[in-house]
Amino acid sequence: MRRPTPRGFTLIELLTVMLIIGILAGIAIPQLRGAVGKADAARVLSDVNTIRIAAHDHLADTGVFPTTGSMGSPPADMVDNLPEGFPFSFEDVSYTWMSLQLFGTNIWGRELGIVWVRYPADSPVGKALRANQTDNAFWGPSQMLFLITH
Repeated sequence: MRRPTPRGFTLIELLTVMLIIGILAGIAIPQLRGAVGKADAARVLSDVNTIRIAAHDHLADTGVFPTTGSMGSPPADMVDNLPEGFPFSFEDVSYTWMSLQLFGTNIWGRELGIVWVRYPADSPVGKALRANQTDNAFWGPSQMLFLITH
């Protein structure tokens, strides 16, 4: 008489598979978080570029940069140059447009535009932004300033 062969997996086999899956997840999850932070940073940089283009469009129309706005909302005179419904924030990141006349007067015909980006200090998007800063950007632990001149 033949003895029936047991079906299924042993406890050791199941624990081994769970251990391997846990190790793979431990490697993949931090990489995924970094990728999400980089994608969010790319979105923020795209928004900054949209604000820069809107400021230059306003400059071309009126000869001056738009007036300074408040955190999280565009200046009233910039709204017509932005895409319809453009938010001045993205998730936990908010933007401010600031316009400064150089030398205290517009005689020189020069102004400085600043896009002020604020984000939580420990956010993945903040880390990704700081890692990819450009020559016209200055950053701190929870903010980044993009300079725009004409």
